[in-house]
Amino acid sequence: MKTRLTHTIAGRMAIAGLCLLLAAGAILLTTSRTVSSEKSASPQAVLSSFEASYAAEANGEYAEAIDALVDAYNQTPGDYMINLRLGWLYYMNAEYDESASSYRAAIQAAPDAIEARVGYMLPLLAQQKYAEVEATAYKALKQDANNYFATLRLVTALRLEGKYDVAARAAREMLALYPSDVSFLAELATDEAALGNDKTARALCWKIRVLDPDNVTADYFLADAK
Repeated sequence: MKTRLTHTIAGRMAIAGLCLLLAAGAILLTTSRTVSSEKSASPQAVLSSFEASYAAEANGEYAEAIDALVDAYNQTPGDYMINLRLGWLYYMNAEYDESASSYRAAIQAAPDAIEARVGYMLPLLAQQKYAEVEATAYKALKQDANNYFATLRLVTALRLEGKYDVAARAAREMLALYPSDVSFLAELATDEAALGNDKTARALCWKIRVLDPDNVTADYFLADAK
């Protein structure tokens, strides 16, 4: 009786083990099928898509430039380069929600990439989401303290928020590195004027006019100058 009971238990354990083995095999097979079913665009297909996209962009055909990347995107929706380019093209086509979404996907694909965060600020500025621009800029500047475009877009957002003193301070810090940079000179001139420092603003605009005679900011503040 004892022997028969032992054999029965051993048999049940063997059957249970076999079931576990079969289940593991099924899981492995399912996983294998899932991995093998994932598509990825070939390098040549990606190259062809980008070439067509560049050609369309060169003609100002941004919708067509986006369409050229659709197949490559559908095959590899998490690709960094594709999402980064789509972020730019959607921005140029004034599709700001789509642009922001693509830039976020690029950031997710490469969390340490500064260029994706810098690009992300473009649709945010267009949508007047200045607080998000600030947050994004500070993250980028934490990695690269003097990043040109991150600082420029931060200064722009600060100015548009009416934070003229903070914007002016950031602009001055960059002008210490790029004394003849027209963009930062124009930002600082606008901030100084908003702070009531008209004399300083006009002096900056004379510098701008030397560097860029047709600059709109300089023309505005020097409209009555001879």
